[in-house]
Parts: sequence; structure tokens; C-alpha cells
Amino acid sequence: MHTDPARLEALHTLIAASFGIDMNANDLFDRSCAMSVFVHAADVPWVTDHMTKWGQDGLWSAMAFIQNQQPLPEYLTPGFAAAIADLVAQSPRVTGDVDHSFHGYSKDGPYRAIDPMWLPPEPAINPAKGCPYDVCHKGRCGSEVPAGQDYCPQHSTVKCHNCGAQATGDCHGYSGSFVCGYPVCPDHRHTH
Repeated sequence: MHTDPARLEALHTLIAASFGIDMNANDLFDRSCAMSVFVHAADVPWVTDHMTKWGQDGLWSAMAFIQNQQPLPEYLTPGFAAAIADLVAQSPRVTGDVDHSFHGYSKDGPYRAIDPMWLPPEPAINPAKGCPYDVCHKGRCGSEVPAGQDYCPQHSTVKCHNCGAQATGDCHGYSGSFVCGYPVCPDHRHTH
């Protein structure tokens, strides 16, 4: 840890001049893809106070609170439980957005109510324009949709890789040099 006053002042200036800090959340919420949690500059003061009070559990719980998503079981320690309970009780205002593409994300997360302005728009389905399923590297399917259905026969049974809901398209993210391609719903777009 740097204690040189000039370096600390430079760090404060850097944070003040930025939009925020992109925190490494690898393996906090899922193991399959690289993830990060963006800590908006306006959220940095309460996050650093929380980390000062709770240490590593403060970091994990702040990221879980911002993302409004429970981490993997190995992070659910007594220290984490106490730190997240402290945050829920304080209920600091989260300025930043929530990454809806995280594996397992739900708009009805366990820690706080999400401001509706941050929720992703619901996809508009217009069967008259053909199947809306988003095919990786091709775009909208466009095949004929039977009366009373939302998707063509090929895509009407395709389920989200994460939750089993109706998939609305393929994941366009890259995992290394390959396109992911997993079928996903709007709540479970992948990040890579």
C-alpha cells in the first residue's frame, strides 16, 4: 500500500477525473467468462468506506450490492453476510448501472430495488415481420411465424442457456477467438 502523500493525491485526482473504476469480478458471480463490476465515481466514497470497515468481504459485498446479485457459494462467508447486511441496512444510493449481461442476473435481485431507468427494455415482438430471434452473425431470423406464436418453429423451443426461459437470440460475445453462440434471453446476455 502506498502511503506517499504525492502518490495518494495523484490517486485521488485520477479517481476524481474518471467516470469510475472497473473492478475485476472474475469468478465472483460465475466461472465461465471474464466479468467486471463498474464502480461509478459517485459510488467510490461509500465503497471505500465499506471496504475500510469490512476488508475483503467489504469489496465482495460492495460488488454484489452494486450488481444486485448473489455471488457464488464460496463467497457467502459469515464475514460476507455481515458486510452485505450492513450495506442493505445502510442502503446507499448506487449511481452506476447494473450489468444485465451477467450470468444469473435477475432484475429482482436480493439486495436492493433497481431504478427502472437502468432496466433493459423488453424486446418488442412483431410476428408480422418474421421471427425476431437474433441469429449470431446473421441478425434477425425473419422466418415465418405461425399464428399465435412469437417465434418460428425452429426458434420457438430454444431456451436460454442460463435460466431456461425463451431465448431471444444467440450470444454474440467472443470467448477467446470464438463466438460464444449460446442461446440467451434478454436478462442473460453474456460478457466475455
